Amino acid sequence: MTRQHALHEHHSKPHSPDSSYVCNTCGKNFRRNCSLKAHQSAHPINRNVCRVCGKSYVSKVRYRKHQILHSAHAILLLEYMSRNPDLGTN
Repeated sequence: MTRQHALHEHHSKPHSPDSSYVCNTCGKNFRRNCSLKAHQSAHPINRNVCRVCGKSYVSKVRYRKHQILHSAHAILLLEYMSRNPDLGTN
């Protein structure tokens, strides 16, 4: 984006707290179209989405580390339940 284009965009918008550019993926609002475009690059199509909690990651490495946390939590929960069998019954 050129400086002249940015200046034109700034002058053509009223100075108000309302945002006119909305991300179709997450609903976040932006005052400038270029800010929306930069934000949308964080929503690639091939995201790694956690099936347990719904959190998504661009990086496969971070996604895998996140999955390890769920695995560790599940193991701890199973160990706890095996030590306290009465908790699973009503």
